[in-house]
Parts: sequence; C-alpha cells; structure tokens
Amino acid sequence: MDVMMDAIMMRMVESIAKYGVAVTYVGASDNSLTWGYTVGLTGKGQPELAVLGLPSEVGHPLLNQVARKVIDGEFTPREGGELTLEAEDDHPAVTFRFRTVPVDGEQYPLNMATLIYPAARAMQVVWPDDGGHYPGDPEFTQSLGGALLMPAS
Repeated sequence: MDVMMDAIMMRMVESIAKYGVAVTYVGASDNSLTWGYTVGLTGKGQPELAVLGLPSEVGHPLLNQVARKVIDGEFTPREGGELTLEAEDDHPAVTFRFRTVPVDGEQYPLNMATLIYPAARAMQVVWPDDGGHYPGDPEFTQSLGGALLMPAS
C-alpha cells in the first residue's frame, strides 16, 4: 500500500474503533455515479451496508443511521428485510428494504471493507419510488426517484 492508502486505512480503523463503523463514498468528486458503504459492521457479525446513486450528503447520514440501529441491536439486515426510519426535519418517514450484493462486484466494489475484513458480506439499502414501489416490483419506476440497483451476487 502507498502512503495515501495507509493514511485512509488508518482513518477508517480509527473511526471504526471510535464509532463502531466508518462510511466511505466513491465517485463523489467527479460526475460518475456515486455509491457509499459502511466498513466495520463485519466486525460485529453483520453485513456491510451500501447505497447507490445518492449524493454523499444524503447517503452518508443514511448509512450512519441504519448502521447505528444495527450496532445497537435494534435491527438485523437480511434479504428482503425492511426498516422504517421516522420522519426528520423536512424528510418524511421512509421504509427501506435490503438485498444481498457482492462486496467484490466489478462495477461497485467495497474495497475498503474487504481490505479490513476479507470475509465481508454486504446488503444494499434500497428505497421506493414516489409511488411507493421498490426495485423489482413490476410498477417500480426509477424516474420517480427510486433506488438504483447494484448487480446481485
């Protein structure tokens, strides 16, 4: 590893030690599609969490909020599981669903997670479109604000 990667890795490990989890975002500095994911839940026997297509200022706090519920034992992510986050500020309550995704996917790898935890697993956090339909539902429409899907494992 190079010096920059060592520094990033050190910050990740420090954040995991302090908060139980770290969040990393990829593609946030250019015009590419962004994705973010947790690092640290594997150390607690849980899958890492990932989002695709949300800007970091939305996805980062979402991942932290869901990860906190996992760490506190309030929620266990599982395929098809659902978690409702209550309304906050000007955001309505939303029910998120979870689906298994590969950590080493070609398009959206969770490299930091697998560097620290080689046996990491991951779940994607998905949300409904404006009509309340989730990815995979026949009525789902991406153009209505629903989640983008990472390739399944």
